[in-house]
Amino acid sequence: MGGFALLCLQSVVTLARADATLVAVPLVFLGLALAVAGARLLLPWLRRAGAGTAVAISLSVALWWSVMILTGASPTSMLVTALVLATGAGGIVLGFRTRAVALRHYGLTLVMLVVVKLAVLDLAGGNSLTQILALLVAGLACFCLSLVYNRFAHEQTRQATPRPAPARAQEPGE
Repeated sequence: MGGFALLCLQSVVTLARADATLVAVPLVFLGLALAVAGARLLLPWLRRAGAGTAVAISLSVALWWSVMILTGASPTSMLVTALVLATGAGGIVLGFRTRAVALRHYGLTLVMLVVVKLAVLDLAGGNSLTQILALLVAGLACFCLSLVYNRFAHEQTRQATPRPAPARAQEPGE
């Protein structure tokens, strides 16, 4: 775990030294490579909730930071919002595919944070009708996401529980 923390710290330091110039591109790739190398150290323990969540968070932050450096986007930009939303959706999908509940919860948390960010920060300057419609759409999206998530979670739980073997019918000669 110490090696993972050290590589993540080095990744953060490398990305902090990069700026939006052409010289930053190698530093960004180095920072991403360090984050991936740190994640690879935790591969044997990836199914554990703590390790999986730590890898997801470190790789997410490295990706978002790298995109902000390369594009010059601010954390409140729509590009970063879309990137965090895509990361959350990816976390949910990967969580279901690998049966990692903590990764699914991380993805759901990211999606909900994006919705809150949209409601509080991005829509604060619009008129009332725009805010109401945007919040209605965001609420419907969260409701649909909740329905789909619960359906898949229930299906996965149902598949994981062992079914009792059917009773064998006795033959007439027994």
